Amino acid sequence: MILILGSVYDDILYFDTQLKKRREETFKDHFKIVFGELYGQNVVLAYNIFTNYMSSVVTTYLISKYDVIAVINVGSVRCLEDFKDGDIVYSETLFLGDCDVSLFEKVKIGQVPSYPQIFTGNSYFNNLINSYSSKFIISNVKKGNFISLNKELSSIDQLKDIRNNKIILGYSKDFVFDTIYGGVSIASQTFNVPSICLKVVISPLKDKVTTLERIRCIKEYANVGKIISAIILEIGRKDTLTVDTLN
Repeated sequence: MILILGSVYDDILYFDTQLKKRREETFKDHFKIVFGELYGQNVVLAYNIFTNYMSSVVTTYLISKYDVIAVINVGSVRCLEDFKDGDIVYSETLFLGDCDVSLFEKVKIGQVPSYPQIFTGNSYFNNLINSYSSKFIISNVKKGNFISLNKELSSIDQLKDIRNNKIILGYSKDFVFDTIYGGVSIASQTFNVPSICLKVVISPLKDKVTTLERIRCIKEYANVGKIISAIILEIGRKDTLTVDTLN
């Protein structure tokens, strides 16, 4: 089974409209879960997820209960000056921006004990993203460094704990910010299930999100859907997927 999750229904709408044998469930009276078949693969869609705490719980629950072989996180992100609204960004690296247990454990800022400080994007999936975006002539697909937090950011000033001038943890460009992929990555690595993140930039962090930007973002979800659909077909050609075999 392949897990696709997002924050709101619009994030997973493209996939839901194409499901066969569709059925719905609700987990913990809040999280919406949809099961079905997509391109010959069993798929579960999850939404109503807004923080890393929530995404970690849902991802852990679904991986534990079902035979999940890959986790795909879709939706929208905010950015700094390196991207523009409408860009589609996949994760080269991931950092947990509001995690700091260094006072109690011998770990670095942003690091959960027993996990890396900075997660690296899955090379197998990222190569497929590049390949299919080129094949479909989708020119606005770019790699980025994800910072995942449990709160939506509204200004650059909120980054003061992890930012020094224009540098964040040794990186100086290609940043996007979300509130889900961190929890997904922790759960996926715990169970040795590969994950992928492919999201649309809705607006720069310094600006308020406008209605026009929301509409443009939703339109780009169709291109995200095309790429992910091609990847799902590719997954169907393999018996098993693991972090070890795909990195």
